[in-house]
Amino acid sequence: MNITYREAGKGDAPLIVEFIRAIADYEKLSDEVKVTDADIDRWVFEENLVNVIFAQVDGKDVGFALYFYNFSTFTVSQDCISRTCLCILNGVATAWVSGC
Repeated sequence: MNITYREAGKGDAPLIVEFIRAIADYEKLSDEVKVTDADIDRWVFEENLVNVIFAQVDGKDVGFALYFYNFSTFTVSQDCISRTCLCILNGVATAWVSGC
C-alpha cells in the first residue's frame, strides 16, 4: 500500500463535498449537511480561508482533512485549528493524523 498526500485543487469541490457527506452519513447527521460545491469553491479556493488535503492510497483519494489557521493577537502567532473532517479508509488514519 503506497500512501501519498496532495493538496486540493480547483475542481476538487465535488470530491470534498462527497467526503463531507460520507462522514455525515457515518455519523447519522446527513440531514444537517448544508455544504455545496459553491461553498467549497468560495472558502477553499477563492477566499483561501480553509485548507484541504487528500490522503491517497495507490493514487486513489481515500480521505481528506479540512483545516484552517487562527491568529492570536495575544501571542502574535498563527495556530492551526484542527477542526478536521476525516473520512479515512484502509487504515490511512494511523499514518496521517499527526497534527497540522
